[in-house]
Amino acid sequence: MTSDLHIGDTMDKPGRLLADEIGFSFTPGDAVLSKVSAEIHAGSFLAVLGVNGSGKSTLLNCLAAILRAKHGKVLLYGQDIATIKRTQRAQQLAYVAQKNFTNRSSVYDSLLIGRKPFITGVPTEDDYAIVDAVISAIGLERHALTYIDELSGGEYQKVVLGRALVQCTGVLLLDEPTNNLDIAAEHSILSLVRKLVDTQDVAAAAVMHDINLALDYCDRFLVLSDGRACAHGGPEIITDALVSEVYRISATVHTVADRKIVLVDKPI
Repeated sequence: MTSDLHIGDTMDKPGRLLADEIGFSFTPGDAVLSKVSAEIHAGSFLAVLGVNGSGKSTLLNCLAAILRAKHGKVLLYGQDIATIKRTQRAQQLAYVAQKNFTNRSSVYDSLLIGRKPFITGVPTEDDYAIVDAVISAIGLERHALTYIDELSGGEYQKVVLGRALVQCTGVLLLDEPTNNLDIAAEHSILSLVRKLVDTQDVAAAAVMHDINLALDYCDRFLVLSDGRACAHGGPEIITDALVSEVYRISATVHTVADRKIVLVDKPI
């Protein structure tokens, strides 16, 4: 990141988000989440793992207050997120959804829209300075005036992330941020998030499918199965038995040059 951009400047303390036994259902009697608890600390990157339909995206939507938990509480900086007004929440927490904006706006204008929670009237010099810093941080200076529908998949995803970064929040939630990206773009996006976590105490969480990518960039893991948390902790929770049980595959976890890697054998 450039020295001009300081994520979390609007807060008095590093970001933190807490889920306390939250439950959610779209229809009565059919729980999508059941008593899921998790903590997202400042300076930590949490990976939310699990098979399709396990409740990962629903959990992130509850954490971002896009969906309201039917049971339990989500606390943002110690306050029940359901009681925080939308504009105030956007000044504290940034959320990157799976499906994002697709309009005929430039990269610069798309990022400037992310400053909306802080703008009353017209953008200020500070707003423009933050957008300039983020464009530099995500490496899209030469595309600042390019329309977003003319970008590659990796470049577009950087804009999506950048739009969250201009909010300068201490909490960052990402729903499958590397979906449909090539390997270079995947690592580019996640390394940027990791740098924010390490250098600016951002509290980050991402829904991810690739366990090995998660092991490369995340330091905390929450594994969901059928809407319940079956494991929560550091890299040590990623074991042969856990991967086999959750994903129904035969897999072996190896450590190579201090790097943990999951090698898949075959379906059970």
